[in-house]
Parts: sequence; structure tokens; C-alpha cells
Amino acid sequence: MKGHVRARSNKKWEFVIPVGKNLDGSRKRITGGGFADKEKAEEAMVKKMYEINAGLFIEPSKETVFNFFSTWIAQKKSQLRTSTYSNYLGYFNNHIAPNLGNILLSKLTTQHIQQLYMKMNQTNSPRTVKHLHTMLKQGLGRAVKLNIIAKNPAEDCMLPKIENEPFDCWNAEELRQFLDFAKSSRWYLAFLIAAYTGARLGEVLALRWENIDFSKGTVTIKNALTRKDRGFQLGQTKTRSSIRQIRLPATVIQELLVLKNVLYVGSKKSEVDARVFNNPKDFIVHTFDGNYLSPHNFVKTWRKLVRESGLRKIRFHDLRHTHATLLLEAGINMKAVSRRLGHSTVNMTLDTYSHVTPQMEEGITLALEQLLA
Repeated sequence: MKGHVRARSNKKWEFVIPVGKNLDGSRKRITGGGFADKEKAEEAMVKKMYEINAGLFIEPSKETVFNFFSTWIAQKKSQLRTSTYSNYLGYFNNHIAPNLGNILLSKLTTQHIQQLYMKMNQTNSPRTVKHLHTMLKQGLGRAVKLNIIAKNPAEDCMLPKIENEPFDCWNAEELRQFLDFAKSSRWYLAFLIAAYTGARLGEVLALRWENIDFSKGTVTIKNALTRKDRGFQLGQTKTRSSIRQIRLPATVIQELLVLKNVLYVGSKKSEVDARVFNNPKDFIVHTFDGNYLSPHNFVKTWRKLVRESGLRKIRFHDLRHTHATLLLEAGINMKAVSRRLGHSTVNMTLDTYSHVTPQMEEGITLALEQLLA
């Protein structure tokens, strides 16, 4: 294989490398142009010939970013949670298609993607940019594996820093006060389970009685309510690591057992009670017809109870933060807390609860003083 360089009428230089023939018999060539002088064109030609000989050269695809990602997302649908698929479609329609869609996949650069992120930073949160980046990187990684492109242009992008969202949580006394206040609520079980497991709202509302092993004193979290269109559906947990078995204190297990017995005994009182308590779907928290409860309706009740309790206002999700913070302040191992919360990595737990670390450091200092005194 031998190439050559030549000057163009615009005073720029280009290289031409013959690589056989096309199916129609015409000569097949690889070219590159726009070089300022002959020397630069020759350097580029040598580099390209090395790539060809080493099997590193990938013939430029004429497929656009729009076509590739629309096909890739459709193929991924069966592998994604409904909510994740919906998010992917949103990222594609709102950001990828209008900003990158007409670019040839082979011509897509890191700069193209970086400019999109800079544009998004003006109207979107850093977390949204990160989620789009994850999707782009995954899709373009697939294009690399399919030999459509040689390198993933999303790999070298710079992402905006994500600041942890501020949250508030109750101390142990406030949590005890709320649970005492909410005991008369028909959804008290949800509050009790969330307080002692740190489970997410969707996980709590998806729990069935079969998920609680009274003999072992555990609750198994393996399902969650997930968004679907404008509603919700029963689906899988957020991630594989979110599937977990959590041990509960004996007092809580006993309380759950008593409440379950009360519910099922109460179901004999009338047909109305039978509709409420004889629940064939076995949801621990449910509507009058036995279906899972709408998160929106549940949160409304939560806010009302918190307001009536006179305690500091926190979100229901902050019960999860309360659970984790109390455990960490009690000196529980960070990895154990991370596993209990269903976090995919310990780093996620560290990033979220970094505010607890100084208090833990104080505990370490006191322990050292006692040990070495």
C-alpha cells in the first residue's frame, strides 16, 4: 500500500491512500485534507497508513447520531426499567436529537458533546447532565464495540460538579415522638418500616407480608413502585444492589406481628373491613380495594401528620436520611449502613453522609483517649 499527497486549488494539502476496489469496480481510496503544508499532510498520511495496517482504522459510517440512538434505545427497552426507558426517551427527544441528531456518528467529537453539556448547564441541574452523560457514554460505547467508531467521544467530557442536595433529619427523640403520634394512622406500618429500615418510599409501598420473615426477624426488599407514563407500576428495585434483606429489632418484629393479627382479625367485622383487610395481593400498605397505594396520596398524608405532630418539617425521604444518620452516629460501620440502604457503592453513602463524619471523628478521638489513657 502506497499513498501520496497533493496540493489543492485552495492552497491546502491532502493525502490519498488506495485501499483496493469497491463492489462496483471503482477504486477505493481513503483521503484526508485541509493541511497547511506538504509536511503535515505526509505526517497525517503515515499515521493513517499505520492505523490501516494495524487494523485500527474504521471506515467512517454515514449513520447519524439520531439514527443510531433511536435504534439503540429501542433495542435497550427490554433491558431497562420502565422509568429508565422513559428517561432515556426524554433525554433523546429533548437534548440529543435537537443538538446532536444531524451529526454523523463518525464525526461526533468530544467538543460537540461538551458544548451540549455547557448549554444544558444554563437550564438543567448538574444531576440531569450527569444522567444524560451516562446514557451517551453507554450508547457510544456500544458503537465502539460494533466498530462503528474507533473511540468513545463521551469519555473525555468534563461534567459539572454535583452538590449533594441539602436534607434535614430528625434526632432519635423526634423520631420516637412521631411514631407515637402516628400510631393511630392506618398507614402507621409504612412509617414504622421506613424508620427501621431506611427503605425508599417506592420500596415501602411495594412490600407484601410475604416479604417479612417473622421467625428470622427480617424484611426482604426486592420490589418497588416505579413511574410509568403518568402513573406508577410495581417493578424492580432501583438497582441490583437495592435487593436486600434487612434485620429488624425483635420489638419491631413483634409490633408488626401484633398489627398484622389485628388487621386480619378485624377483617371479620364487616364486608367493608373485609375489602380493606382481606387483601389477596398481600400489600402491607394498600388502598381499600387491596391495590398498592399511590405515592402522591401517601405523601399528602405524611405531610399532614408531620404538621399536626408539631415536629420539624421533613420529607418522607428524610426518614431514610434519619435512619442512616442515627446508625452512623451510633458508630455503625459505613459499609454495613451502605448495604442496609441498598447503595450500589460505599462511596455513594460517604458522599451523602459526609456531614456525619466529623461527629464520628470525635467518637474515634474519645475512644483513643480511653484506650491509651
